Amino acid sequence: MHSSHRNRRCWKVQKFLPFPLINPNRYHATLDESIYLKVLPSLKDKSGTSLLAEFLRIWTNYKAMLKCLGGFFLYLDKKCTDQKRSAPLKEIALTCFQNGVCNDLLPKVFDAALLLISQDRREEPIDRSLLQGLSTFFVENDGPKKGTYYHMFEEKLLTDTSSCYTRIASEWLHSYSSADYILKVEGCLNDEKGRLSQFLYPSSVEKLLQVVHLKLIGEMTSQLIEKQKAENNLNSTRYQELLSRCANLNIG
Repeated sequence: MHSSHRNRRCWKVQKFLPFPLINPNRYHATLDESIYLKVLPSLKDKSGTSLLAEFLRIWTNYKAMLKCLGGFFLYLDKKCTDQKRSAPLKEIALTCFQNGVCNDLLPKVFDAALLLISQDRREEPIDRSLLQGLSTFFVENDGPKKGTYYHMFEEKLLTDTSSCYTRIASEWLHSYSSADYILKVEGCLNDEKGRLSQFLYPSSVEKLLQVVHLKLIGEMTSQLIEKQKAENNLNSTRYQELLSRCANLNIG
């Protein structure tokens, strides 16, 4: 009786809902087709911040669609699908977006985000809401675990940050006195912490600050010492203070 009653209820759902919503394979195919015909064309010719903005807009709309259909998903998952053989329909929808959109376009999205961060470091005006939106996307797609989109972006940002501050260290060494160099580094670490904390997990902020500290201080200490000696305008006490500040700049 219970099985018969369940079948009648499923038939009623099938009567009023499109077949692709009932059959997971057809449902998957329908979403794939929609992404191919409607989503990808709107992203195809975009790059930089316009690509990032459009990607986030589409992701927001996609989430809204899933939320509107959430009741249908829940009912169908519980009543009309074999959980041993089929993934939950909401999981299928997420997989479709990841496979159809993210796998091809995320490298470009990451590059757009890195460009924004680079512009921010140069004190150029940027739309920080785009970085915050990307952070939300990461949270909604498994967060900071290894192998996730967030982890992939963190790795690219670490590499980009290393290259950026290797170049900056060389420029500052030639442009500023040894004492002014340390003052620049102190301000830079504070600015970087404030910037990154707006859209990254604390563990990632710490990793990146360690990279900045390494490039600006750890790998430059001997050159700073030589520069100070060449300047010959600091007494021994000031010289020791400089070395202490090199070793103890706060990155936490």
